[in-house]
Amino acid sequence: MTWIRTMAIVAACTVAAGCGSTDKTGDSAAPTDTTTDGSPIDTDTVCDNTATCDAYCADILSICTDTNAQFADDAECQTACAAYAADGCDGDVDGDTLQCRIYHLGAAEDDADTHCGHSGASGDGVCI
Repeated sequence: MTWIRTMAIVAACTVAAGCGSTDKTGDSAAPTDTTTDGSPIDTDTVCDNTATCDAYCADILSICTDTNAQFADDAECQTACAAYAADGCDGDVDGDTLQCRIYHLGAAEDDADTHCGHSGASGDGVCI
């Protein structure tokens, strides 16, 4: 088979199959993105999202204190939290979302110096 004929077959196949791309409608081929361990990401799956500003603010005000404090009081926290995107997934370790901040807040229980900043309004270079 000639190179040109092979490329024509590949091009036709790619156009017909949609190049493995995904859209949120479910009318496409399998996702091509993968996680860090190489397993495919199912972009059509809605992830768990149990985050609330009330729980976040209660936790950050009790965990991140003194020099690690991120907010002066609950009102300041609630105002900041209302501006965070809440469309992440529970357990997200990065991204400008409430879920990322909650993940790092959990980590702050063991290492407040590192993770309280990630949990706060600025995201400290991680939750941004």
